[in-house]
Amino acid sequence: MDQDKKAVDRVSARPDMPPGTGPHSIAVRLVVAGHERLLRGLGMVERDLQQGNVLRVSFLSAGDLSELLLPESFWKANAISGAALGCDLLIQLN
Repeated sequence: MDQDKKAVDRVSARPDMPPGTGPHSIAVRLVVAGHERLLRGLGMVERDLQQGNVLRVSFLSAGDLSELLLPESFWKANAISGAALGCDLLIQLN
């Protein structure tokens, strides 16, 4: 679908933050080859007519930009406050 035809509505990455604020700092905790990794990036929730709400988290590492897209039902079920890590939201991928 063309970008002009794609309906995207950016809202906050945290349910308790008002829409239109952000981007928000996001930490993603995952296990790779038995080792825990913590990735930090910036995230925005995008509303797509075909996919619904998705969280797009952008990571910049060594000059390369990578993105992670997570459906709303997944990230909301796996998200907690990231205050202990100095970020808005922590998503745990196990």
